[in-house]
Amino acid sequence: MSILRESPLKIGFDARLEQSSKSYQNLSRVSIRNFEVFTKAECEGKNAQETFDYIKAMSEDKREPMLFHVFQTWINKLTETSDPTTVKNYFGVVKKLARHYGFKISDDDVKEKLTFAKKIKDTKYVLTLDDIYLILKDSSWRKKGFYLFLLSSGVRPREALSIRKKDITLLSNGRYLIKLPAQITKLKIERETFVSKEVYPYIAKILREKEDNDLIWTGQKKADYAVITADTTFRELCNRIGLIQKYENVNRRKLNLYCFRGFFYAKASRKHGDEYAHKMIGHTGYLPVYDRKTLDERLAMYEEYESELITDQIQKLKIENDKLKVKDEEIKLLKEDQDSRYNSFFQKETLKLKQQSEATEKMRQDIDKTLELENRNRRDLDKILEGKKELNDFVKVLAEHIKTGKRPDDHRFDKQLDVIKDLVTDESNTDESKLNNE
Repeated sequence: MSILRESPLKIGFDARLEQSSKSYQNLSRVSIRNFEVFTKAECEGKNAQETFDYIKAMSEDKREPMLFHVFQTWINKLTETSDPTTVKNYFGVVKKLARHYGFKISDDDVKEKLTFAKKIKDTKYVLTLDDIYLILKDSSWRKKGFYLFLLSSGVRPREALSIRKKDITLLSNGRYLIKLPAQITKLKIERETFVSKEVYPYIAKILREKEDNDLIWTGQKKADYAVITADTTFRELCNRIGLIQKYENVNRRKLNLYCFRGFFYAKASRKHGDEYAHKMIGHTGYLPVYDRKTLDERLAMYEEYESELITDQIQKLKIENDKLKVKDEEIKLLKEDQDSRYNSFFQKETLKLKQQSEATEKMRQDIDKTLELENRNRRDLDKILEGKKELNDFVKVLAEHIKTGKRPDDHRFDKQLDVIKDLVTDESNTDESKLNNE
């Protein structure tokens, strides 16, 4: 059929849907089909397009009230059999359809002119280890590996069923790095996660049987069919083991494949906080700083709560033992580092004290030499002063001798003369010694 013969509504809206995810395309088809069932029953047998054409043909003052009247009647009828969240999701698609067809509907218009039932929120069921043991005990080897993969990675079931061999890398410590390409994630954002050592034997065996481009957990090429099959298989398993509890206010089972993802979130958030856990399970807008960490840093963070994701008690104890060994090694290295730092500090301080002691001793010797020199100088000065006094006395006697013209009888004259001679002799000897040294 030529596209020129298709309706303008179908041309534009279907073309836009082709760029959306498969899940949203499915939601859109179901929503529009439900709305058309309603319009054919309540709007004189008209389909959605014919209903919109009929409303658009009305006068302007009647057009908007009639449109919201149709919407509210459909919402009320849909609420009788569907969850409030489902009703809002269906309406979101039909609102886009109406906008595409030319109706101007703002979010404020929806809030003011439409009423939706309040969602009654039941407490989310928390998957327990006892539940996990029952599930794994009655599962085939491959399904057991798949459930452990979901449990220890936090990925969505659809994402897990879309992973190929080329997306998995074995790290040096025996853990697998899982790369989720943007095209298989719900938000179309690439991310990475890890799986525990407990999953290693399952993945290792499967990888040996696969080519790089082969899917790991399913043989179905279409993700929608793979998810339906996985959900059906899990529901049948829960029926066999008696895990068939349902929520009180919604017709939905408490246990589903997303419970494994919730279990992972609880353990990750308890260790590193909600933002980290949201980031690991693929919610956007959380903890951008995590993206700037190295692979080793991100793996170290994962290893801190990995044992909480292990169901095999022996494997759990091994991982805990490995952690203790690492801690012991860290303590040993820290002690060696501290001892080395202390010894280095002690040696430096000892050398410093020795140098200070030697400097002090040298200073003491210099002081002793200085004191000795000062004492010698003091003695020499005393001699000079004594000689000066004798010289003054001699000058007085000599002056008296010159004045009287006779030699004085005072024996002090001879004594003073001898002292002066001694001083002159000492001075001469000193000058001669200096000359010889030069």
